Amino acid sequence: METLICALNTRFLGSGDAQMDDLIFLGIIVRMAQRMGYHRDPSHFPHISPFQGEMRRRLWSLISDWDVLVSAQFGLPRLLREFQSDTAPPRNLLDDDFDEDIAELPPPRPSSFETPTQWLVAKNRLISMLGMITDFSTSIRRPAYAEVMRMDKLIPETYESTPSNLRERPMGKSLIDSSDIILRRIQLVLLLEKAKCVLHYRYLAPARTNEAFAFSRTTCIKSAFHVLDYKFLVDQETKPGGRLFKERWKTISPMFRGNFLLATTLLCLELNYHLSIDLAANPKQLPLTSAVVHQIFQALRRSYTIWIQLNGLSNESRKAVQALEFVFSKAQNQTRYVFSEIPMKASGSTNVAFSQAFRPSQPGVPEPESATSLDQAMDMSQMQPSDITSPFLYDNIAPELLDMTHSVDEMLGMSMGYPQLLDFPL
Repeated sequence: METLICALNTRFLGSGDAQMDDLIFLGIIVRMAQRMGYHRDPSHFPHISPFQGEMRRRLWSLISDWDVLVSAQFGLPRLLREFQSDTAPPRNLLDDDFDEDIAELPPPRPSSFETPTQWLVAKNRLISMLGMITDFSTSIRRPAYAEVMRMDKLIPETYESTPSNLRERPMGKSLIDSSDIILRRIQLVLLLEKAKCVLHYRYLAPARTNEAFAFSRTTCIKSAFHVLDYKFLVDQETKPGGRLFKERWKTISPMFRGNFLLATTLLCLELNYHLSIDLAANPKQLPLTSAVVHQIFQALRRSYTIWIQLNGLSNESRKAVQALEFVFSKAQNQTRYVFSEIPMKASGSTNVAFSQAFRPSQPGVPEPESATSLDQAMDMSQMQPSDITSPFLYDNIAPELLDMTHSVDEMLGMSMGYPQLLDFPL
């Protein structure tokens, strides 16, 4: 079983895109683990030694995590449910705390004590919550909004249970922390924001015409901004000389990049909607304010310069590039906004550069009115880039990015986990 898990992990690290074979392979692992009784706590079986039992708990925790993450990557329901298993979480122990000959496991160390399993337990707690949320997203019926809001309150509560050394903190306050710990913090924050996006996604479209659901729209946009802030941070820190350079191999998997693809997709969707809005035809539509649109464009513009570097590494990167070019091209044709040097071609474009930021429309060109309730809900002071960069290594990062030139390729259909959100012309 351990070998199969290592093989699955290797497949994801060695592939630019998630493959259906990986999902099938995971299904085999899950069923084999259930057949071997990993879903039952070892305390039920006296013939299993304490050492073997703890190893089985760790392995089942990994299998449960993979089930949620891989299934979500493909937009499919997970295989395992909480009521189908009673295996306890692994204990927070150092490897030196027990061995094969131990007669009884020692009590767990405090959750704040750093051990090899501290990260596993903290991650498993967040992923379990994400699993319950994906149950909502894969349901054939839209969940009641009251239930969505109930789950929304559980997300920060679950994150608050994370040990303090694994919680989000600025790079400037992580000077003595190892690159491994820094990356783990980032992964947990990405899980947190992904959970918010997945939970509120099904009320994103209704929120455009119904102010009662404005919170879901605001949450999706804020979370997407936060995720793309980390995309930029990871891109900078995995370059030679960066704090995460030695951990860069962990950031190339489709599982890790899927968080950024989701955030990019959501913001592309919102920008595309705003550019397509017709208040005369449908006065109930709730457009975003120009300030929010400005932030969305800046976030996508910054994201584009990174996605295009990955253009030749995976199909999903190419899809993200062309999705961005599609909405940029659409924005170029709008009279109320002025864009300069935005990539237009969906394939074969070269030497694409961004040298000028988004600018408001020229004087005399009216802006669309926005819903008052949405304006109030969208607190712009909270929409600014998160304080996740070092104050002395990355202070005053300008929205204008480096001039990066790469080629782009064909696209459509986002990943299997992200439905076709935009009406791309083919």
